Amino acid sequence: MRVVCKTNPGDLNAFYEFLLPYLHGNFMGQRIITATAFAEMISHSKDDKELLQNLINNLLTIMVDDNLKLMALRGLGNIAAAGKDEVNRFASTVIDALMCSIDSPDEAMAMEAMGGLARYVCYAHY
Repeated sequence: MRVVCKTNPGDLNAFYEFLLPYLHGNFMGQRIITATAFAEMISHSKDDKELLQNLINNLLTIMVDDNLKLMALRGLGNIAAAGKDEVNRFASTVIDALMCSIDSPDEAMAMEAMGGLARYVCYAHY
């Protein structure tokens, strides 16, 4: 997805609209792929505030699903690529979401949350 985002930055909204129905679809594979794509798209959507907001909202929504939580955490950590202004705009919400997963008994989940916080804290200013 990274290559698609880099080579077609003007089409990110179209990709988002196409993939969105699959995020809440019946098949787990489709949901996982969509969550992973959204997590990567966050890194490439710093110039489109509306798209970034939609991606973050969707990732926060899927955090309740254990099958999608790891991808959601990764995407929330990727907000650091959107720049200082966007990091500060979403600071309280994203930090709370990442902090909730640090105590996870699943090591991969806890490590992803810590990694996301490490990337995020470099830019966040209260």
